[in-house]
Amino acid sequence: MSDTARKWIGAWLITGVVMTFIMVIIGGVTRLTGSGLSIVEWNVIMGAIPPLNEGEWQEAFEQYKQFPQYELMNSDMNLKGFKFIFFWEYFHRLWGRLIGIVFLIPFIFFLIKKWLDKTFLYKLLVLFFLGGIQGLIGWIMVKSGLQDMPWVAPYKLTLHLSTALLLYGYLIWLTMDVLSPTSNVERTTKLKRFSLVFMGILIIQIFLGGMMSGMKAGLFYPTFPKMNDVWIPIVLLNPSDWDFSTFFMNNRDSFAVAFIQFFHRITAYLLVLLALLFWWRYKDNFKLSTNPTMLVLIAVLLQATIGVITILSCKGHVPLLWGSLHQAGALVLYTVMVVTLHRVYGKVES
Repeated sequence: MSDTARKWIGAWLITGVVMTFIMVIIGGVTRLTGSGLSIVEWNVIMGAIPPLNEGEWQEAFEQYKQFPQYELMNSDMNLKGFKFIFFWEYFHRLWGRLIGIVFLIPFIFFLIKKWLDKTFLYKLLVLFFLGGIQGLIGWIMVKSGLQDMPWVAPYKLTLHLSTALLLYGYLIWLTMDVLSPTSNVERTTKLKRFSLVFMGILIIQIFLGGMMSGMKAGLFYPTFPKMNDVWIPIVLLNPSDWDFSTFFMNNRDSFAVAFIQFFHRITAYLLVLLALLFWWRYKDNFKLSTNPTMLVLIAVLLQATIGVITILSCKGHVPLLWGSLHQAGALVLYTVMVVTLHRVYGKVES
């Protein structure tokens, strides 16, 4: 790849990383505001145009009224309230369309310029495939909430988040391949294993966080460090009360929310300890001006702090600001770890 091609393709991919980061945050806000079911149809072309006058707004509102979320949860909502939730779902879909355009048009240009070798072209086609799958999962998820229940099952929301992270991480990796293809990290087998273990636990933690958000589990135990005056919820101490089927149902069963929040907290403690160990044990392996191990430690400590504030702020409702910041913090930490893994597993500097 020529220097000119590397420069333009790198800028294109960085734009995609930033836009995808924003997309995940918008998705989080859409979920926290309960906006995901406000648009009850999917139209790729005409769906990009919102209601333009009061008559069209009223028509969209009447369509929304025909579905369970309005009937069972928002029957007291007026047109102003509907416009608010409509905005976030519309913005979420519009941003997704914009990402598609930003990726497709330069991609065609690079093909015409013959800047993409066969190997990298295949990698980009995988990226487009992941983007298509993500959009499909998003619509299937919304459709499920327009049936008999007024919300989307937490595990489906978490699946949507998980596939978004897969797409985002893959995009970061491709960006690093273009802009920083070699690494001078002092690699050891232990460093490689530790990095993978840390990333694995982080992915589990983000999955638990997605379930937390989908269940609004923070509302049930809005205290710290204990969970409503106990270290371990009583429902978790009696195996006969364990019912894992509740994770796949559209409810907020007491066992499910206790299980998810308890292990979300335990995994957070584990990540803090691992981040400290990562910095202490491997800080000298990275010959970089900005040490990734320190960035990981800072990101973990900041994320844990925001998590505690978010839990303590869950008094009757999940706080939009802190909930969004907590998701953004998780995404920043995930970003740092993907970059770190690329330094550990990427090409060795010759």
